[in-house]
Amino acid sequence: MRIFNQDIVAIQRHIEDAISQLSELIKPDKFMEVLYLINGLNENIIYHSDIDIYQSNREKIDSAYGIVKQVVGYWKIGNRFSKNSHNIANNYGILSSVSSRILYGLDKKIDVDENMLKREEYTEEEMYAIIEKYYQKQFDFESLDLLRYLSEHGFIYDIDLGEEFAGLSMSSSVLGKYFILIPNHHNFNTIVTLIHELKHIKEWQKINNLHRSLKYKTNNNFLEVGAMYAEKQFLEHLSKDTSFKKQAINCHYMNYMELQNQLKSILHLYSSSTELSVEDEIYLVNSICGNIFSDILLSADKNIKKQFYESLKKRKNLFLDSFDFAAFGLTNYGAADKVIKQYQKYK
Repeated sequence: MRIFNQDIVAIQRHIEDAISQLSELIKPDKFMEVLYLINGLNENIIYHSDIDIYQSNREKIDSAYGIVKQVVGYWKIGNRFSKNSHNIANNYGILSSVSSRILYGLDKKIDVDENMLKREEYTEEEMYAIIEKYYQKQFDFESLDLLRYLSEHGFIYDIDLGEEFAGLSMSSSVLGKYFILIPNHHNFNTIVTLIHELKHIKEWQKINNLHRSLKYKTNNNFLEVGAMYAEKQFLEHLSKDTSFKKQAINCHYMNYMELQNQLKSILHLYSSSTELSVEDEIYLVNSICGNIFSDILLSADKNIKKQFYESLKKRKNLFLDSFDFAAFGLTNYGAADKVIKQYQKYK
């Protein structure tokens, strides 16, 4: 039984279908949104399988550009990156104080059995069943319906892209399409990745306004918060199950090894002449905020969680501010302590 899709030709058909619609799109936001999906599929899938197909797609995309759409579309994309880059520089004080405190409080060395997490010991059916059972126990039938829909329509692709590929979700409300890309290593890490990516798509489906959706995806320090929160809830649940306890705790520790490295990177970035691309800086900040705020949410009461998410929906500014910690009744140091306690919970 096929649960996931491995048909690379089908992905190319999706790309060609999207390209054919580019020339018909007048509004820059619609043009940008479809272009993001095309580039995401092309660069993360086709490029790894056939450079000629990748280049052919690029040429087709260029031919679909109208000069006005090209100028306006790329101006808007550049403007989004510029705003986020400027915000990262402004937020260094917050990131620095929290990062230093967490690094001081976390153990310097965390032992993780990576082989346990990377062993390919699950079939597609077993992976699906583990997630299905979890959603049922959580009474999260909305996520379960999304999993079933994506699987039944062949929108979850598992393709060999090497060890460095963790997972990726993409969507286009204009085209009405959603994709999850995962590596075909059927191990515990891949199961957790699916939980993470399903949450991304679930969040995006709830944003009806296209301009708001683009802003949420491209100018948002909290992009990874919901997905990492869902991932850590899943790990907490499995840590109580003797069949998965060791894997869940090891994956939990792996998150903190990654967080340690990211925090060191952000501190080093502003204390040296090291330069990262804007995209790498944004990815780094998104990952750090995702880790920190997901830990805070795990120990917050339901009312505060609801207020936090409601504030993100309403705010025009989706960049980090000290107010975001204050919403939980925390100072910067208090926020750091929450992260440390969440890690120590399993010790």
